[in-house]
Amino acid sequence: MQMRLGTAQACVGSQSAAPEHLRAAAEGLSEALTEVRRITAGLTPAVLVERGLLEAIRILAHRLSTEVVQVVVADSVTTVPALAPAVETAAYRIAAEAMTNAVRHSGARRGVGLTVTPTSLTVKVSDDGNGLGGGGVPGTGLASCTERAEEIGGTTGVRTGPHGTAVHATLPLTRQGRERGGS
Repeated sequence: MQMRLGTAQACVGSQSAAPEHLRAAAEGLSEALTEVRRITAGLTPAVLVERGLLEAIRILAHRLSTEVVQVVVADSVTTVPALAPAVETAAYRIAAEAMTNAVRHSGARRGVGLTVTPTSLTVKVSDDGNGLGGGGVPGTGLASCTERAEEIGGTTGVRTGPHGTAVHATLPLTRQGRERGGS
């Protein structure tokens, strides 16, 4: 919704009162999102419980797609085995953060890949955009991806350049890390 409000702000001429109303709406939404994130930080997203990881990521990709940006989930994985709730939640939240960053910042087409091995799940989000700004230094969103992965014994990595960014997280199929409150 924040991205769509931003798009609306960019499309509206300054001759009307709409830009001020859109700005106020964007600020109110930002405050509400901050509070919701604080409350739900450790909870399993309902879509995971209802639909499972693969379908939840596809739903998120569809929701993030716009008229300009298409977010596509690779068809290479058709099923994901039953995962520990902490692993599934970490995978979903990492994919969500990386996809949102790609849509918000890269100006490119996106892809999301899931790879399952006997011992791990790899989530990879890549785009063909303009890479990370600021000398390729990951921000707080990518830092939260690393934290989520490390909490359950996983790892993350970021590769960026002038032709895109790839974020990947390799997560154990069983939870190994420290306990996270509320999950």
